[in-house]
Amino acid sequence: MVGVTATVSESDIMVAPGKVRYQTEILSVSLIKEAHDLMAMQRDELCLHDDFELDPDWEAYFTLSAIGQLVICTARKNEELIGYAAYALHQNMHYRKIKCAVQDVLFLHPSKRGTMAGYRLIQFADSYLATLGVQLVSHHVKVKFDFGPMLERLGYKQSEKIFEKRLD
Repeated sequence: MVGVTATVSESDIMVAPGKVRYQTEILSVSLIKEAHDLMAMQRDELCLHDDFELDPDWEAYFTLSAIGQLVICTARKNEELIGYAAYALHQNMHYRKIKCAVQDVLFLHPSKRGTMAGYRLIQFADSYLATLGVQLVSHHVKVKFDFGPMLERLGYKQSEKIFEKRLD
């Protein structure tokens, strides 16, 4: 669910030890195709509902991208997409002067976990979001894949819990 690198400036790129490249990308059809397998892995690993079919609302994503309210950060090793983090930007409805970024999706290929790549991807995203004036970043953490301790090492604090109930 990430995009074209042609519009990425050098200040929007970080190359970490181990030659993983972290960068912002713009949503594009080519990036969606490239991310498809990772997205399917993410769905299979994290979705609580086996009957939910992966079917993103790409029109909504492209709309957010067009109005500057979607930030996509990627991790690449040897140009291969190994992870992504996408954030929706908005002004907080209760505190209008606070610009927020809410993590929509975050995924790192399972073979790259434990290598610091996920930590560095979030670290890169935080740095980039700060340049946009974002003051508050929120991450959703799945119970079955709790990366909360990593977020705490990055300075995050747990602020709430989310409960779901199916009504169908």
